[in-house]
Amino acid sequence: APTQIGSMDLGANGNEVVVSGNFAYVASAHDSREVQVVNIATPSSPSLAGSLNLSGTVDAATVSLSGTTLLVGQGGTLFTVAVSTPSSPSVLGSVNVSDTLNDIALTFGNSNTLAFVATSSNVAEFQVVNISVPSSPSIVGLVNMTGTNDLLGVAYSQTLDRAFGVSASNAEEFVVFAPQ
Repeated sequence: APTQIGSMDLGANGNEVVVSGNFAYVASAHDSREVQVVNIATPSSPSLAGSLNLSGTVDAATVSLSGTTLLVGQGGTLFTVAVSTPSSPSVLGSVNVSDTLNDIALTFGNSNTLAFVATSSNVAEFQVVNISVPSSPSIVGLVNMTGTNDLLGVAYSQTLDRAFGVSASNAEEFVVFAPQ
């Protein structure tokens, strides 16, 4: 049976987590530590290894990891964050996605050069972001879905070269995108 073997207080809600090696990277609701890096080398005793204060007091909602670059969705901004030194994450660049960023998916088959984002924008719910130069991510494509429904989640299939989204629509709760 599954059992809980460790925990720690983040000081605010944790909204999403991604793990690499001995570190977990958390999108947090903490107003001065929206990104929290947790050392999980000893799973029974996780500890805060580092953190990053993003601008403003909007919660970090979602995270994804590409090598040593952490992608963080905070409000209407996608941040690229260097985590090569987990104890001191730092912002590399950012791009505005025009409304709340709800989820991030990566293209592991394309050298991680593209990120697909699900947003609450009424005119660009699905967006493709070029992250090949982490210091200057840029939107390279978008889809305006029928109606004004938020795209809440996104995933990518390398095998099919398709992105899949879920939304709050009454007619399009599951959506397939040809992203490239």
